[in-house]
Order: sequence, then C-alpha cells, then structure tokens
Amino acid sequence: MKKVFVPFFILFIGVFILTSIAFCTDQHCDGCDMSTEHLISEIYVATFGRAPANAGLNYWAESVDTGYFTIDQVAQSFFDQPETKEKLPEALSNSEFITNIFDNVLNRAPADAGLTYWVDALDSGEIRRDQAIMAIINGAKSATGSSEDAATLAKKTEIGLLFAYSDVGSMTDDESFMDWAANIVSSAANDDFDVEEAEEYIAELLSDIEVQLKIVKSSASYDDFPDYDSADIEELVNGFSDYTFDFYHQASADESLQDKNIFFSTYSIENALAMTWAGAKNNTADEMADSLHFTLPSSSFHSTLNALNVDINSRDDTDPFFIGGDAFQLNLVNAVWSNIGYPFLASYLDILAQNYDAGVHTLDFSGQPDASRLVINRWVEDQTNEKIKDLLPEGSISRDTAVVLTNAIYFKASWCSQFDEGATIPGDFTRLDNSTVSSQMMHQTVRTRFFQSEDFDAVELPYVSPHDESQYSQELSMLLIAPHNGRFDSVESALDNNFIQSILSSLSIGDVELTLPKFEFDCEIRCKEIMRNLGMIDAFDPYAADFSNMVDPQDSNPYINEIYHKAFISVDEEGTEAAAATAVVVDVVAAYESATISIDRPFIFLIRDDFTGTILFMGRVIDPSL
Repeated sequence: MKKVFVPFFILFIGVFILTSIAFCTDQHCDGCDMSTEHLISEIYVATFGRAPANAGLNYWAESVDTGYFTIDQVAQSFFDQPETKEKLPEALSNSEFITNIFDNVLNRAPADAGLTYWVDALDSGEIRRDQAIMAIINGAKSATGSSEDAATLAKKTEIGLLFAYSDVGSMTDDESFMDWAANIVSSAANDDFDVEEAEEYIAELLSDIEVQLKIVKSSASYDDFPDYDSADIEELVNGFSDYTFDFYHQASADESLQDKNIFFSTYSIENALAMTWAGAKNNTADEMADSLHFTLPSSSFHSTLNALNVDINSRDDTDPFFIGGDAFQLNLVNAVWSNIGYPFLASYLDILAQNYDAGVHTLDFSGQPDASRLVINRWVEDQTNEKIKDLLPEGSISRDTAVVLTNAIYFKASWCSQFDEGATIPGDFTRLDNSTVSSQMMHQTVRTRFFQSEDFDAVELPYVSPHDESQYSQELSMLLIAPHNGRFDSVESALDNNFIQSILSSLSIGDVELTLPKFEFDCEIRCKEIMRNLGMIDAFDPYAADFSNMVDPQDSNPYINEIYHKAFISVDEEGTEAAAATAVVVDVVAAYESATISIDRPFIFLIRDDFTGTILFMGRVIDPSL
C-alpha cells in the first residue's frame, strides 16, 4: 500500500471505502419523505446540537445509499466511540434532544408521556442517546443485504467512524492513501487487526500529517519525452559506474561495515544528489560533480539523466511477460520536501519539475520536525513496497532543516530460469575466515553466460523480460562474481568499471551447474563521510557551502547535514526483490561449454540494466545467514 500525502476530503475516503465493498440493496426510510442526507443531518443536529461538516455528511449518506450501513447503524455509531463522545459534547439537553429526534426524524412532536419516558431514561443512565435514536427510528430500519455478521459490520462501522471524524480527508488527496484506508476497513472482516489497532494507525497518520502537506510546483511541466544524445547517455552511465565502484570501495573500508554484507543503490544516491547539485554553484558544484563523476555540463546533464530515468522506468510500462505467473516491476521516483515558505529560486523549481517530475512538498520542519520526518518515511515505505522503513532516524530532521531531497527505487523480477524449490537443501557456505555456516543452497542447471578464471568464477543470471521476448531477449540481469578461496580481497580491490567490462566481454554461453545460496538482508549507510572522502567537502560546511542556484544567499545559506541511504535485497528460487532509498538532508545555515559453479563462498553481485549498462544495485555477501 502506498501512502503519499497531499490535501483531500473525507468525502472521497468515504466514497472510496464504501463503494469498494458495494451492496445492491436500496435504503429507504419508512415513515419519512426526506432524503438520506437530510435525514442524517437532522439526526446529527439532534444528537450533537450542531450541523455536520459536508464531508462527514456525504460520508454517511453514501454509506446508507450504497447499502453498506443502515440508518440505525449510522445513528448508533455516532455515540459508540468513547473518543467521539469526548470530541463532540452533548450540547442539547435530553429534552431538546428527544424533541428534535421526533420533529426531524418522525415529522411530529413527541407526546408528553413519551417525552417524559425518554428523558427519564436518559437522565437515569438507563439508556444512551444512541440507543434512544435506535428505538425511535426503529421503523426506519431496512436490511443491508449483507452476508456479514453483526459483529463484523459493527467493527467496520467503528473503523469507518474513526476515519470520518479524523479529518484525514483534509490532509491527503492521493488515491494510494485511499487504497490504504479501504484495506484497513475491509481487513477488519478478516480479523487481520482490531479496531484499537486501526485507531492507532489513524492517530499516527494524523500526527504525521498535521503539518498540512502542500506542494509547491513550478509552472514548467515534466518532460516525459526528453531529447537526448546517445553519446551523452553513454558518458552519463560510465560516470555513474565509476562512482558506483568508488562508493563500494569506501563502504567496504568503513569500519562499521567490516565483515558485513553490503548492499546499496548508487543510482538512487546519484538521483538524490543530482537534484541537490542543481542548486549548487562555484566550488561546491565542482566538488560535487568531481566526486559523483558528473562529467556532462549542467545544461545537458539533467535532461540526459531524465532520459535515462524515463528509459529505465519504461521497463515495466507494458503488460508484463509472465513466467510462472510472476510480473516484472521496476520503479524509480524522486521527491523534494521543504520547510513551509522556503524561498526557492524559480529557476531551481523549473529544473526539478522538468527533469525530475518533482514538486516540492512543504512540511512544518520548524514546528513539527518529527511529524515531518514520519511523513517522509511513510512516502519512502510506500514507494519501496514497504521494504525500506525508517529511512530517516529519530533526530535526523530538526528545526534547522530546510530541505530534504529523496529518491526511491524498487525492483522485483523472476529469473528467466527459476530454481526448483525441491532442489534447495542445506549446505555449507565458507566465510572469509574459512569457518562455515549452514545456508539454504539452491541448485539448477541453467544455460547462461559465464566465465571462469584462476581468480574467480562469474555467472550472469538474466531476469524475465517485461516485454515480449521475441523483441527483447534480456533487459536486466544479476552478475555474480565469486572469488576463489584466498582471492576475495584481491578481486574486491580490483573492482572498477574496466574490470567489470572485461568480465562482461569474456562471458560465453554454456550449461552451468549452479549452486547459489538464498539470502535476504538490508543495509543502512550514512554517506556523509564517504562523500567527504571522495572530495565533496564544501557542501557539508555551513560556512563554505554555496547553493545559490537553489536559493538567494541573502534569504538562506543551506548546507548538507547528512545523506541517509538504506537498501534491501532478497534472492530466492523465484527471483529477486530489491529496494533502496536516499535522503539528502539540507540544513540552514560459440559451441556450448559446460561448467560447475558453486557459489558457496563470499561473492560480489551487481544488478544491471543490460540495455544501457546502468548499475542499479551493487553488493556483496560475506555470510548469507546474517
């Protein structure tokens, strides 16, 4: 479920939730001629002493008109929730309340004896107001036609009530949120969680987006068919590859990652920092370009990167070509978040809009920094199919935060040749210190490209093409490099773009008897020190950073506080699922051969876009049990 948040109304939540589980039975009020909206409005006035908001009124009217709830269920819901009782005081006296119910629902005044009866019952606490309404309008009841039992309907009613009174509708207009809301309501029927859990979700959501999320957009429109020079694409990809290996060597040398599995997406990092670089100037811009291997001039860089992003995102634009019923998914998305009223230059907003399809989401960093952090984290979680959680840790957003630039990438695909689950058995995996750990080892004989040398084995595992295989035989693949015992350090230190290209040019097709461990892990990297080691210095210095292409320095002097990156990888018999996200936090201030390749030792792997040569993800596995 995705949850990107921008302003909307409770009306849409109600319509979306309730029409997603439609019943065909019409609801009519016996004993009254008024419309559903009028009837509910009068019950609301009689109950609470004030008119309902239009959004809430439409919510409940729609629920009755679709047959999801009956009038009496709606009335009962008004007072079933303790939270509702606290929020909506009983403004009318019991006598006024009963009189209004009779006048507005039954179109007549109550008899004196009847009025006395109901008022005494309410005064003594014998019944509640919702029970009085139930009894008075009992003749208006009609069956919903639902096969669900009363308990399930009651649970849905309570959850729907929480949404109706939450004001969530005024804070989001993204349909993916409506998916989330609908799932919460419909899941109640399956006992996936209870009303209290739903209430916690909604309360958390409200605390996250009380900042009244808005979007600041340039008047420029996104260029989804950018012009580009193929030579520029090649130069961009080569630069990205060089940066990938620079980053890998820095990460593998980091003390916090010693002897650990590593996984990251420099493609995600490059996108987030490219948006940041668009606002840099002078030495700050030069250092960023040098460390990131941005060799194209800014006049063509952003449009070329846009063209590459469009091309990569197009991998699953068509109906997926299924193998074993598994679809191909690849999605890359950017977003920018800023403090309310931050004075961006119009020229900077134009670059974001035209080349990154990114408006600026405004949040109250100054007043509600942690709530703003949770909004961004939920967006990241959405875009990565809930694989990347809590990208921004507690304390990462402060009252000094001005801008956060984010990128998220999600990938899921099946192997062209899947492993047989029945052939997966425990086996030994030899770690760097020659100790062994038991791992679930997958086995298959596959016709694919491979290369063996005295230093390592390499094998390419292609993923199912999202397009018709008669047109595209292979679009993305995983390249596995397994150094021989005692050779891991030397092979790892030799990694660069030329080394990988030499492996790719040496691959030949053949039948490979392959053994590969199943593995799954995530990896969190703080990138500030890595980037400083690569020569990006001024951008992190509050007194030297120059982002005057982003904002007038007389208005603000931003600098980069930290760059957060998280990635997730899962490899099994069916294929691969991978995701990554980055946040740049800116504060103010021939004949077939055959081979047996057993990857039962530490290995390095890359997930590549074979058409463009772009490395989307890279990592190493030291111990698959970690």
